[in-house]
Amino acid sequence: MSNNGIDWAGLFNWSAKYNDGTKKTNFSPMTKEEREWLEKAMKEYTYNEADRMQEIIKVLFDQDSKEEQELLENLDELYEIIDIHPRNSTNLDQAGGFKLLMDTMLNNTHEKVRKLSMEIFAAIVQNNSEMQAIAYKYGGLNLMYKYVDEQSDKNKEQVLGALSSLLRTSVAEIKAEFFKEMKGLDWIKQIILEPETTKRALKKIFFLLYDLIVKETDKSVEKVLPDDHPIKDYIVSNFDMIVRMLNLLNYENEEDLFSDHVLREFILNCVGGVFQYNPELVSKDIEEYLSTLLSTISAKITQIRDNDGDMDTVHLLETENSMVEKIIENQGDFLLIH
Repeated sequence: MSNNGIDWAGLFNWSAKYNDGTKKTNFSPMTKEEREWLEKAMKEYTYNEADRMQEIIKVLFDQDSKEEQELLENLDELYEIIDIHPRNSTNLDQAGGFKLLMDTMLNNTHEKVRKLSMEIFAAIVQNNSEMQAIAYKYGGLNLMYKYVDEQSDKNKEQVLGALSSLLRTSVAEIKAEFFKEMKGLDWIKQIILEPETTKRALKKIFFLLYDLIVKETDKSVEKVLPDDHPIKDYIVSNFDMIVRMLNLLNYENEEDLFSDHVLREFILNCVGGVFQYNPELVSKDIEEYLSTLLSTISAKITQIRDNDGDMDTVHLLETENSMVEKIIENQGDFLLIH
């Protein structure tokens, strides 16, 4: 679709329908009736993103009087519009729709509507510093409180996805408020320690945590807090987080070996980064635990191979096996130091 909103592919299909090129055509100036007919046909194949966005904004403005299905259909279409071009995110805000979207994700009474709104929010702010700043101004960090309010696991997981998209590449000002004013590290810790936190939620929170660990190590990234390594220092001083991370490295259920690989990899990266930062944390007990873990992974690899099992799972386990070895030997590049 071009910038002026005309569906040229659709127009081509229409024109081909009425002139297939199999015989000579004699062209003559269009009559008034023909021109009107052509304009009508073009309108049928024209989609104006800006006009449709305005209509969707009106629906969101009156969301309290709308049925859930109508809201979901409009949000689905808004998602598609946002996906067409990055400028549509800015257009949405300039038309007053972004603040309405945030109000929808935080306050709408329908669970599915809030979830879809958070998905759109995440798509808008991800890797977009301009929209991150606007979201921050509108109170985007209040998603932290929304995590507690949401009852369904899927919505809790989406809260983490939306907040992670806001934080990971955001400017120092946003991260500083998250860490200092809103006690973000305490919030992350509670999610990690909570036994009821789902694996999908853990995957998202460890993805965020490792990104924060790496960013504070990267000398090219603006520092958020005055201390050199506040995130790693926090984990070092909260050893129960490390214990929880190690306990989450579970290889007992064979059916979970493949599906949980990403979660385990994020955890190993976090643990490896902290241990690389402070090798003294690797006590004899932890070293023994990691050695046992290494034996467990090796045994699983052998078992799968002997049973002609899934080789993709074997390759993933070999990657994790190598990561554990590097942690024990205090090698590797977990911190990606620049």
